[in-house]
Amino acid sequence: MSDVAGARRGKKDMYANIALGSVTLSAINTLTFSQLQISVGLFQGVAMLLHRISWYPYAANLREIVAATDSLSFALTVSNRVAAIEDATDPSIIACRRLIGIAAAVGSYEVPFESDFTRLPMGGKLIPANPLFLAATSGGFGAVATVKAQIDFSFVQLGDAEYLELLQAMYPVSV
Repeated sequence: MSDVAGARRGKKDMYANIALGSVTLSAINTLTFSQLQISVGLFQGVAMLLHRISWYPYAANLREIVAATDSLSFALTVSNRVAAIEDATDPSIIACRRLIGIAAAVGSYEVPFESDFTRLPMGGKLIPANPLFLAATSGGFGAVATVKAQIDFSFVQLGDAEYLELLQAMYPVSV
């Protein structure tokens, strides 16, 4: 039985699941989205308990962060209509990382960058399983950026009222 089917039948998902995705900017220094394909419908009542995101920007892109005007931001969102992925007040942004340059920077990065939610209650952050988008944008780059992500999660079955409450909390407009 698949993890999704087990979650739908009210059983606890006891396996760690991994979703892999990537986003490549459509042009230099633009905000670009790429939808993750998760085999769960929007109104099936199946949510994800997000444990960790491991972010893997391309090394060539990290080498472009050399001046105070250079930056690379990447995020996981529930909407592809987000205007600024660095906006911490937007409820549709699940996780975001931003790398910024410092004038005359000489340094190194340890990859992957981690967004770890395992210390939260229940060992993760509860999010809708669908739709999910990886997003990225850059500033001051001479080439398009690409970021890959590995997302560790478990499926959770919610009742109708709980699932509707989760959707209303994550989307800026009423569902």
